[in-house]
Amino acid sequence: MKNKSRNKNMLIINICAVTIVFIILQYMQVRSYNQKVSDQNDEQLERYDHQISTIINNYNTAAEIYFDETIKNNVSIIQLIAAANTANDSEKVILREDLYNQLESTYQNANENHFRQFHFHLKDCTSFLRFHKPEKFGDNLEGVRDTVCNTRDTHAFTYSFEEGKVYNGFRFVFPLFMNNEYIGSMEVSISPNAITDAVEETCDNSGFFIMKKSVTDEKVMVDLINTNYLDSDISSKYYYDKEIYEQFFNAENQAENHFILNINEKIKSSIENDLELGKDFVINTEIDSLPYTVSFFAIDNFKEEHVGYFVFYDKDYRIQRLKTLFLINISLASVLWITLISVRIIIYKSEIKLMKLSITDGLTGLLNRRGFFLSAQVLYENSKRMDGLWICFMDVDKLKTINDLYGHEEGDKAIISVADILRNSFRKSDVIGRIGGDEFAVCGFYATESDESFIKRIDERLESFNKTSSKPYSLSVSKGCLMKSKDMKDATLTEIIAEADRRMYASKINRRKNVS
Repeated sequence: MKNKSRNKNMLIINICAVTIVFIILQYMQVRSYNQKVSDQNDEQLERYDHQISTIINNYNTAAEIYFDETIKNNVSIIQLIAAANTANDSEKVILREDLYNQLESTYQNANENHFRQFHFHLKDCTSFLRFHKPEKFGDNLEGVRDTVCNTRDTHAFTYSFEEGKVYNGFRFVFPLFMNNEYIGSMEVSISPNAITDAVEETCDNSGFFIMKKSVTDEKVMVDLINTNYLDSDISSKYYYDKEIYEQFFNAENQAENHFILNINEKIKSSIENDLELGKDFVINTEIDSLPYTVSFFAIDNFKEEHVGYFVFYDKDYRIQRLKTLFLINISLASVLWITLISVRIIIYKSEIKLMKLSITDGLTGLLNRRGFFLSAQVLYENSKRMDGLWICFMDVDKLKTINDLYGHEEGDKAIISVADILRNSFRKSDVIGRIGGDEFAVCGFYATESDESFIKRIDERLESFNKTSSKPYSLSVSKGCLMKSKDMKDATLTEIIAEADRRMYASKINRRKNVS
């Protein structure tokens, strides 16, 4: 499976590389400027994507350090949060003050490192303590803070950008446990300002963050909207993040950055449709004969709904240079492009065909033994993060008798019939394989079903086949099925399969005893 993915990626990389070269040459005569401008803009967005992702990952790491070293193993804090879940209002006041005092210096340190918020939540998604607004507490975050609710529901770490009741931010929400029982969560978050500052420090590029008014007006406490946001001159449907705006246009920078207001005035009528789409886009413009690229990097929330944009302004002389670049003699480039792509596709198809043959059972079309174990290993690795891994081994009963009485061709047909029954009994996402002459195996995730339900499903399909089949024999299989349980968390795939195999043979012996 990894080889197939690797081959496909290499094919895509090769085709993209060759195609990009061809397009550049092909469009140099008439459309080269537009195409190359588009390429440059895409590169610009990719660059910002990489920068922003790197910055967020670095803050994520820092947030984990704050949580792991200060919160996760701090018995006092864990006991305090646990107690807050059942405390009355007067008791919560004391606990809240205690928590604030314990972490005040840590929060100040985090604030100096561009973290905007520490926020503790109880297990029912009630806000317990906002370090950035300690006077705002006790409000339920259900329907407002999806990251917090997701951590409550999954008991797992959640990351996303999200508007809150006070601030927006990139949220890192960590679950809290006491004696393996979920007691709430703790959030560490950064403002968009932390990202624009880091981008400016790295690339010397100016940048803003704008937020959809409809999202902000719905979620932010009414008395804080004017405190934290300003109307944007880019669009009447977006706010500026006030923290970034005031930092950018303070007395020291106002004259230097005044060109941005001129750019916004010039482009605002042409970007309305792009803003409505909520996707990344780039605008190229000129102010006082100087070329500028304005990059709009879209930000989505936890539900993958568009909520805002980073907007970056760059002087970009590359666009001017593209206007003067013209090349000729593209015929050779076209022939070379077609030849290279054709040869690479032929090689890829040959590789895929050989790979498929190496993991496919020729008789049934199911995975062969090698293919099954490769695919099952992937599911097994996933089972370390989620429950419900189920494995079943099956052996066709009395196949030798069928071969002896009706011939090996009929025996092959019986094997094919069993394969079809299994294929129709399970989902496409399940791994089904013929791992031996008359042996089959199935592996998949079924969090809500039991071993008996799988066995019943297979038996019903076999019974239906036998009733409607004109064959002079009946099909039956011995089965050994098990769901990976918590006490098997350290068991290897080989050990799990061996247990399923053992159960199958025990089933076969019991079946023979019952017959005799």
